[in-house]
Amino acid sequence: MFDRANATIRKVNYKPPEQRKRGPLFICGKCNRALLYRKGGKTYYCRSARYESDSECRCIKGKTADIENTVLTSVLKMAELVAGSFKMKKSVMGNCSLLEKEMADIDKELMQMAAKKMALYDDYKNGKHTREEFVAKSEAMRERMELCGERQAEIKDQIEEINRLSDTNEEMKMLDEMLGMTSFELERIKQVVDKVIVHAPDELEIVYKANNFIREMVEVG
Repeated sequence: MFDRANATIRKVNYKPPEQRKRGPLFICGKCNRALLYRKGGKTYYCRSARYESDSECRCIKGKTADIENTVLTSVLKMAELVAGSFKMKKSVMGNCSLLEKEMADIDKELMQMAAKKMALYDDYKNGKHTREEFVAKSEAMRERMELCGERQAEIKDQIEEINRLSDTNEEMKMLDEMLGMTSFELERIKQVVDKVIVHAPDELEIVYKANNFIREMVEVG
């Protein structure tokens, strides 16, 4: 009867209030478990070290201020680089209206060259050009048309990038808010950081969230 009663007791994975508030941002680099936060000692430590005296996790322990300041410094540097990259791209890409005008001019040139190509063929058939002249002029037109097509593709990509960058107002606002941090703000950090793997007190691995603009910029860079 006693065994049956124990078996029906629902086990609760208890977390101290401070740990629940912070959430599993910091992860042990040895066992992949969330680090606990000891408020009194102001340290992060792995729970495995509490129960296994010979555990590798015993070295995963560090002062809260040191670990959080390292993360804060890294995130601020990354936010600054991403913000600078956004601004640089916007200045380099130029104005959409100018690119659209260039695209229209190329379209006009291609239509004119198509007409010239037909006229050249008619002149060749009527004996106004030798075969060598016809081949040389046709090749020159073909090369020019290829260059125009390549430039059109570049302009299209530039316009798409400008439109994408123009939709980053919310992202820029988030970056500005992050750059305004003067201390470790957990919820703001967790907007872009998925987890911080602690391999040692002075060896941290910051993993940015998937499908996040900062992570995308990091991977592109």
